[in-house]
Amino acid sequence: MSCRLRVDRDPGPPVIEALRQAGHDVDLVSVLPAADGALAEEVFASAGKAGRVLVTADPGLGAR
Repeated sequence: MSCRLRVDRDPGPPVIEALRQAGHDVDLVSVLPAADGALAEEVFASAGKAGRVLVTADPGLGAR
């Protein structure tokens, strides 16, 4: 089963490559237009609109 993923923080090329080799469709928030300084709500919304699961290591991303 493959997933469409949007990675919030670049975990490094080896992790991204491993996800892709496992058959997942991976893109990065950092390469999207206006990603620099994007609000958490915008990051979640962009992933949802693209039909992707957001993957993040940021425990505070969405905390209120």
